[in-house]
Amino acid sequence: MKLDRILKYQNIDVGVFKEEKNLASSETAKSIKKHDDIVSQMREAVSRSDLEAGTLFARMHEIDAQIENICLHERNIMSVEPGTLEQLETLDKDLNSYNEQLQALERDVRRMLERLQEMQSEFAKHVSSANRSQEESRKLNIEYKKMKEAHFAKFQKEYTVLKTLSAEIDPQLLAAYKVRRAAKKMPVFVPYSADSGCCPACGMQIVAEVGDKLKAQGDFAKCPNCERIVYLP
Repeated sequence: MKLDRILKYQNIDVGVFKEEKNLASSETAKSIKKHDDIVSQMREAVSRSDLEAGTLFARMHEIDAQIENICLHERNIMSVEPGTLEQLETLDKDLNSYNEQLQALERDVRRMLERLQEMQSEFAKHVSSANRSQEESRKLNIEYKKMKEAHFAKFQKEYTVLKTLSAEIDPQLLAAYKVRRAAKKMPVFVPYSADSGCCPACGMQIVAEVGDKLKAQGDFAKCPNCERIVYLP
């Protein structure tokens, strides 16, 4: 049968895969992911704060220039002695306008300084949270490494047999198997029955797509729905 070696490989690998899946879904693995996610979220928050702070500082530089410009205008008009009542009134209106502009700009600056203070506090919280999660993740990874070592020790014989078998399997067939294994589509090879015409893994009716390809024992084809490999036993 064309698939003898890969089916033997799969029969052993199914048990290994199950234990690998259990290890990956263990509470330790989940906790590592949770803390790593927190670190990523805190880094993103810090990055956003950096951008916001940059925008605020740039705006403050603009306001400094605006204030300097207003003060320059004030000095210029104050240096001119009004000759008439109308000129005096115009001067007074200009000064009031400049004063209102300065007050508005000062309010903007106060709001930005308050926001920068808030951001400083937020930054400290983000860094503290990230540091705590990094430390927890470090401890958990040490524990998880020991769990993986125990897993490989437990299945050392199986891994050795799989390595030996892999050298006896067509490389393209083994590559197709590993792609589906990585996608958690196990078992990869599933026996097809012409009587049902369905993929035994996903249950889809596939006789029209694979019927002509499966004539003799060992023939195989890809399920168009789940992409597992169906074969004639």
